[in-house]
Amino acid sequence: MSTHFDGKTENFEGGYRSGMTWVAKDGSRVTAEEVKSVPAPEKHAPPWQLLKVTAHEGKGRLNLVEWIQRIDTHDAGAKYVFYGSK
Repeated sequence: MSTHFDGKTENFEGGYRSGMTWVAKDGSRVTAEEVKSVPAPEKHAPPWQLLKVTAHEGKGRLNLVEWIQRIDTHDAGAKYVFYGSK
């Protein structure tokens, strides 16, 4: 799921990220904390991250998500992979 960063929020297909909270268009949301971070291969890109979900709100697309991986970062955004374990 690729993203676009507008300087305040990072939009992804079906929602957006603001700070450490991801919000889906269906109203479900998760908050996460960083577990691991590594420098991106692209010199000036944001780091790649592994994030553990610490809180869920609402029922919907993000309801079962437990882990978030941020990869393929570049100037205009990143790719997010959402993993569920419930």
